[in-house]
Amino acid sequence: MKLRHRLTICAALLICAALCASYTVRDLRAQPAVQPAAHAAAHTPAAAPSPERFALCGKNGYVAVIDPDCAAPVVTDIELAALREADRRLVEAGVSVSSREELLALLEDLGS
Repeated sequence: MKLRHRLTICAALLICAALCASYTVRDLRAQPAVQPAAHAAAHTPAAAPSPERFALCGKNGYVAVIDPDCAAPVVTDIELAALREADRRLVEAGVSVSSREELLALLEDLGS
């Protein structure tokens, strides 16, 4: 291979490496610093409400919602057989949902 081609390839690789390094540094700077547990606990309000946790699962051929405020799962009218295969497997395995808004959006998607 000619010297000129080798120099061109080396220059291209050097530029690529510089771009990758700059993107990596930018991403590292954008991440927030992790606080130690003792320091984070000192700045956490004592009356912070615990986040809502819901779960979707299958029950008697329907999608059911496990609500932490209810003793029994709430069964919806969404049939598991009507779902796509991937969605059905996810629901049967159990889907954790962190907020009521997320739960409603997920149920709307499954029901349509």
